[in-house]
Amino acid sequence: MIATMLTAAIIAFLLSFVGTVLVKRLAFEYGAVDRPLSKRKVHKVTMPRLGGIAIYVAILLVVFVLLFFHDTLTSGQITFWHYLGYILGGLV
Repeated sequence: MIATMLTAAIIAFLLSFVGTVLVKRLAFEYGAVDRPLSKRKVHKVTMPRLGGIAIYVAILLVVFVLLFFHDTLTSGQITFWHYLGYILGGLV
């Protein structure tokens, strides 16, 4: 079980790393960036604003694969519906 969870964590990390690079390109292409036009901004250069989407999708994919193809996540009192609530809560 520990090997399964470690493998899932590594896959989620790699997916989020690659996804963040792709989403960064899309953010600059479509103008979804934060431009530091005032002194109140923290960043000094233009920063993309969609990085959380890549992380969310990576975790979502790994959780769905584990839910449908392995019984590691639901082998107790936690059911599929608990994870569905977790996923929908993350979407908000």
